[in-house]
Amino acid sequence: PYEYAIYNSKFFIITSDSTSMISEASSSGMPIYIYQLPYKRKSIRFNSFHEEFNRLNITRNILSTDVLENWSYDKLNESKRIAGIIKKRIIERNNES
Repeated sequence: PYEYAIYNSKFFIITSDSTSMISEASSSGMPIYIYQLPYKRKSIRFNSFHEEFNRLNITRNILSTDVLENWSYDKLNESKRIAGIIKKRIIERNNES
């Protein structure tokens, strides 16, 4: 059911503390709205995450809109990206031998 929901939703509204859920939803290519929760404490890692996803046009602040808009972005496929990095490093290491 979870995978079905990810790939069949038109929009996502996710709280700012759910970085894993935001990352998973970004594989769908569908608009992701973030509801910014009050900070218990500031986190450079969380801020960097949200700034990067906003810069990539993956997320928008839900409180900045009156109407849910549809937009597109390049779907994230981190498994494929990381596999490429690992493959490149293995090939480079084998070429050094």
